Amino acid sequence: MARKVTSSLRNTPSLNERGLTVLEVVIAIAVLTITTAILMRFFVAGDRLYSKSVVVKNATHLAQNEAEILKVEAPLSEEIEEREYEKEVGKRSYIIRRSVVAQDSLDSLINEFTLREVRIQVSDQLKPEEPLVTFRMLQGYHIIQ
Repeated sequence: MARKVTSSLRNTPSLNERGLTVLEVVIAIAVLTITTAILMRFFVAGDRLYSKSVVVKNATHLAQNEAEILKVEAPLSEEIEEREYEKEVGKRSYIIRRSVVAQDSLDSLINEFTLREVRIQVSDQLKPEEPLVTFRMLQGYHIIQ
């Protein structure tokens, strides 16, 4: 006659049936919180970088537009007037400055050319003393004798 053996292990739940303890849940939440905080720093840094790149891109476009206007207004030897004005792009205002740089030894190197250096600066209205973009270009003509 075979005896049926019962074990006390059958009455205890297996590892899969026990569930999680409160300590395990707290540790999982802490790890998830730390990971989320680290990832959020990357998103915030990326957003700041994107915002800065949009501002510089807009300033570059404004300076290019001013250079094209200058080419049309004073293509060769016409006098260039210095000017400063504000332009709004999106929600931000920019200050555009066009100025003629004092001539240096450039004319003495090349006597038959009269050249002027023109500087175009675009700065943010919030920080007008710090230009975002500076363009420098030469305007001149050849003297025929």
